[in-house]
Amino acid sequence: HQHKESGDFEEWLTFSSAQSMFLAHYQISIGKYAKEIS
Repeated sequence: HQHKESGDFEEWLTFSSAQSMFLAHYQISIGKYAKEIS
């Protein structure tokens, strides 16, 4: 049972880091877009 929990934690960790990478990429894209507009 404990093994399943650690597996869930690893999944969450992977999802969480993927999410922050996506957010960083999103912010960079917004920054470029904002520069082009102004």
